[in-house]
Amino acid sequence: MDKTDAMKVMNSSGNLDQTWSFLPFPVPELKSRNMRIGPRGILKRSFAKGLDDFFRIYEGEYLNLHVEIQADEYHNALVHLYTNIDAPDGEWRELEFTRDSGGVHRLSYQVNRRGNYQFKMKYSLDGGDNWYWDRLSFSRVIVDKVSLKDIRMYTLIPTVSGTMKDWTDALVRIADLGFNSLHLLPITELDVSESPYSARDFFSIDGAYIGGAEDPAFSEFRRFVEAARETGIRLCFDLTLNHVGVASNIVERCPEWITPDRKEKDGMKRAGCWHMNTWLRWEDLVRIYYDHPHPEIQADIWDYMTKYSLFWAHFANLTGGMVRLDNLHSSHEGFIGHLMKELRDAFPDLIV
Repeated sequence: MDKTDAMKVMNSSGNLDQTWSFLPFPVPELKSRNMRIGPRGILKRSFAKGLDDFFRIYEGEYLNLHVEIQADEYHNALVHLYTNIDAPDGEWRELEFTRDSGGVHRLSYQVNRRGNYQFKMKYSLDGGDNWYWDRLSFSRVIVDKVSLKDIRMYTLIPTVSGTMKDWTDALVRIADLGFNSLHLLPITELDVSESPYSARDFFSIDGAYIGGAEDPAFSEFRRFVEAARETGIRLCFDLTLNHVGVASNIVERCPEWITPDRKEKDGMKRAGCWHMNTWLRWEDLVRIYYDHPHPEIQADIWDYMTKYSLFWAHFANLTGGMVRLDNLHSSHEGFIGHLMKELRDAFPDLIV
């Protein structure tokens, strides 16, 4: 029976005279790219093997990998690296390993661009007629700015460390101690718990940090940033991306931006983190709903949180500094990928 016959159905008289004309389109073809999952136990690799493993190198350094094929008869084997390292956005490329006299396939590639990359190995055992994917998952490579090698960080803890004027006055002393970078916990307006990581407004500075000064908060802040730059101190700002204060302006004006939880009296899911094998629940923090099912609301959330990140990254960038992504292990992977591109496009020299 050919495909035309197979599309017919029996009528009440048992005759094949009716066709399935309501099918929306032909069954799509499965297009093989001549790739298979490779045989087990044939490879010995030099690189990370788990989902949580990754390489961390600096731009200009070499990514060095080697692979041994554990069978002498495969002397025509070829090994390639399928990766987005140094490739234009959205594109992937293949890098070829070289087989040495001992039969080991080696790759030494100088990485030229900072970024977060992935790679997966593919190989052929018959000189390129048939190809196999490595059984391992994609490996990750984080390529950092070279200046990250020489970070000597001093941390100011608002409000224990005084006001912004005190911070400005302390910059020379901090530099004289041998530090070249200054980490600030979030300085945004504090919510009801008065934790620096519980923001009431992401685009604000808490009044406690200006000590009742008559000037607007950002005037004092500008003086602090300018003094840091003049002193040669890089500023590092925390970005709190996963959650916001339970009484924040987001909760007041856009409660649909918060992940729902019907078990809570207020219907909002609390944030937290893993400590050892225990989940620590934070009563003062509610989770931001990055997976909101309404596309326009989701777009609003992503746009707002991206602009919040760019806002504080701008001041860090003025000093050749950096941003820290707080509680990264609990962050929304899709949004973080989006944000990293936005940060790198806007501030190529920013350290993350």
